[in-house]
Amino acid sequence: MERMSRKHVPNRFPAALRAMLLVFSVLALFYAVAELAIGYTYLPGKRGGMLLSGVPTLCIAAGSLLLCLSALLVVVDHYDTRDNEGRYKRLRAQALKTGAVLIVIAPLIEIALIFVRVGSGAEPLSPAGFAADVTWHDGTMKPYAGKVAAITDSGFFMGTLGVTFVIAVVAMIAEKRKIQSMRRFNALAILGFCAMLAMVLILTTCEQFLDGEVRMHGSGTIYTAREHPAVFNAVLLTKGMAGLALLLVCPLAAVGVLRQKAAGS
Repeated sequence: MERMSRKHVPNRFPAALRAMLLVFSVLALFYAVAELAIGYTYLPGKRGGMLLSGVPTLCIAAGSLLLCLSALLVVVDHYDTRDNEGRYKRLRAQALKTGAVLIVIAPLIEIALIFVRVGSGAEPLSPAGFAADVTWHDGTMKPYAGKVAAITDSGFFMGTLGVTFVIAVVAMIAEKRKIQSMRRFNALAILGFCAMLAMVLILTTCEQFLDGEVRMHGSGTIYTAREHPAVFNAVLLTKGMAGLALLLVCPLAAVGVLRQKAAGS
C-alpha cells in the first residue's frame, strides 16, 4: 500500500496574540536590561515586598530574557512556513520552563543568602548594577506630584467610576457586536477592569517618581531618589512595567475576544 504524502500545514496564530506577545517580549527585554543597570529587583508583597540583588537579580534578568525568547518564537513560528513546528514547540517549552524556574527560585536564593549573611555576620552585598547611582528625578519635579496625587488619592471615587464605566462600555460593545456568550462578556469586563487597574498603577508610579520617594507599605521604610537611587528605581520599574504591560495587553486581548467567531463563543 502506497504511503500518501501528508500535506504540510504551518502554524498560524491570531494577529491579536502575536501583537500581545511582541509587546510582552519588548517589555521583558527592557525590564531585564533595566534590572542589570539598577542592580536591584523589587518584588511586591503584603509587607512591603522584597528587594533582590546580586545572583537573584541575575536570575530574574535571565528568566525575563528567556520569557522574551519564548514569546518571540511564537511570532517567528507564524511566519516560518517550513516543516519544523516541532522544533519551535520544544524551544518555546524549554525557554518558558527555564525562565519560570529562574524567576521562582530567585527570591528563595535571596532568602538563603540573607540567612548566610546573618549567620556569618557579613555585610549585605552592594548592588552590582552598572548604572546603580543614576536617577532621572530632580528636585524641580516635586511640586508636580501633588497634581497627580489629587487623582490617585480619590481611590474610592476612581474605583466606582471605573467599574461603572467598564460595565457600560462592555454592555454597549456586547450589544453592538451581538455578543450572546456570557463567557466573552465576562472576559471583556475583566479586561476592562485590568485596564483601569493599570491606570492606577501608572498614576501611582508617576506620583512617586515626581515626589522622589517610595514608601514600602507594611515596613514603613522610605527610599528617596537622592539617597537610595538604585532601590528607588527598582520599585518604580516593577510597578511601572506592570501597569504598562496591563495597559498595552488588555486592549489587544479585547480585540482578540471581539474577533472570535460566533461558533467559537
